[in-house]
Amino acid sequence: MPEASVTTRAALRGAPFWWLSGAFALARFASAAVGAHLVPLLLERGYPAGFVALMVGAIGPLQLLGRLVFAPALGRWSLSIVTAVMFGLLALAFAALLMPGPSGVWVFVALFGASNGASTLSRAGLIAELYGPASYGSINGVLALIVAVVGALAPLLVGAVYAAAGGYTAALWGLVLSGWWRRRLWRGLNPLPDRRRGTLSVHFRATAGVTPTSCGRAGGWSATAWGD
Repeated sequence: MPEASVTTRAALRGAPFWWLSGAFALARFASAAVGAHLVPLLLERGYPAGFVALMVGAIGPLQLLGRLVFAPALGRWSLSIVTAVMFGLLALAFAALLMPGPSGVWVFVALFGASNGASTLSRAGLIAELYGPASYGSINGVLALIVAVVGALAPLLVGAVYAAAGGYTAALWGLVLSGWWRRRLWRGLNPLPDRRRGTLSVHFRATAGVTPTSCGRAGGWSATAWGD
């Protein structure tokens, strides 16, 4: 039986695509904000330049670590659960950055690097599992465009908050709270765990003009496909 796939038009008309886009756009917002502002943030807090360079440099290897543990994690948990944990770690990372002392920075770098490294793999896997192979490229392209636009705005918005508040504390609290919004957006996909470990039944919410037409199985997930 061929794998069920969703057309690009049907995907964009369905609420799940926008929940998914919103969640990953917020994750990219956090990542882009850190890329632009982490060095001045740490220097402003009085950390030596050598320590700041070490922390910024450590993010790259920890991103690789996040990618290396991603596949083994999928052998034990579903992709939905792994992604939810990844989003949770990202929120905890910014909370740790609010802690005084270098230990909070170490925790931030570890959690942020690991979660950010797994994010790209998670996004690609979710699109493939939820929408099938036929329109993967175009659906992923639209989502990538949304994520890129939000990421481009992130440094500007965080800079504006910094200028208005006279420091990075308010911006950090905003990034922590964005983790709560990512959780709300993620729950919009309405995943329900299957009885078997490592699988997930994804029940898309019907939207106007979009009705379920077929079901298929791909990569250990069962997903409802939506037609025009």
